[in-house]
Amino acid sequence: MKNGAMTNRFDSALTRVRAAAAYLLEASGGLAVFFLIVQLLTGFMLLVHYDPTVESAWASVRRINSHVEGGWYVRNLHGVSSSLLVAFSILHMLKVFYRRLYKGRLHLHWFTGAVLLFMLIAVVFTGYCLPWSQRSYWGYTIVVRAFEALPLVGDWLGNLLRGGDILGDPSLRRLFAFHVALPSLLMLLLGVHLLRRPRVKVWPEEWSRALPAGLAAFWLANFCVFFFPQPFVSFAPQADPLVTPSPIKLEWMFTASYQILRLVPGSIGGLLIMIALTAAFMLLPYWERGQTGNMRTNAPALFYGSLALIASMLFLTICGYAA
Repeated sequence: MKNGAMTNRFDSALTRVRAAAAYLLEASGGLAVFFLIVQLLTGFMLLVHYDPTVESAWASVRRINSHVEGGWYVRNLHGVSSSLLVAFSILHMLKVFYRRLYKGRLHLHWFTGAVLLFMLIAVVFTGYCLPWSQRSYWGYTIVVRAFEALPLVGDWLGNLLRGGDILGDPSLRRLFAFHVALPSLLMLLLGVHLLRRPRVKVWPEEWSRALPAGLAAFWLANFCVFFFPQPFVSFAPQADPLVTPSPIKLEWMFTASYQILRLVPGSIGGLLIMIALTAAFMLLPYWERGQTGNMRTNAPALFYGSLALIASMLFLTICGYAA
């Protein structure tokens, strides 16, 4: 009897976990939009106090943390919500991918969603560089050198990203301009993305589903803000071009890409791999011509190949953090 009772409890707990996971998956798109709004609001508050110069950037961020009333909370919430925004956006794209909701007339919906995801990552990376700390300076150095390795356009891209021969005030001004301007384009594209989606009743069905998830996610974000901000918000010392940190650690969403750049021989090999994967991901509806329906049954190569790729990226991320 005891074994039967324990089995029933385990099955009941497993059912609840599955229901919660399914609920989170369904609400992932709405949660991404929610944290995008949090990013815009907190970003505006930080913008008022930030000084985009090499001499003052790090000090202005420190001043926000220590002297501006509530500044530490706003900055921590901005950092935590940026990670949650990317995480829920990735989760939403995986839901669309494995349900094969990019087929037929939804191909443009998929394409705009993929562009939105990479724009989000670009916005997060430029924001990551703005404090001009050791982590941000050397992280940006890695990106500039990677793009410089591209044939034909490498030198031009390097000069565009640096704004001169070395990283300095022109580089930081460019990062600041990109970080402020890209959200406007992102919001415009988000409007197009939402207009291209299948017609569903937004009220009350979607809002009634998204509101509890949004409240729970905001509670999680605040928990991280108060008790666990270190993985999400950089507290690195001021940038020093003469001292290379060892190892160089980036935010979790960039760690796997950095590991590929390190592991693939040649300065351009890793970058080409990432460009090829990005292109294949964005253009998926145009080359994946399998039958509609269950991916595991109708497109097993894509199903198992994508699982292997996701597992590899997770492994590289964990290895990068453990280094």
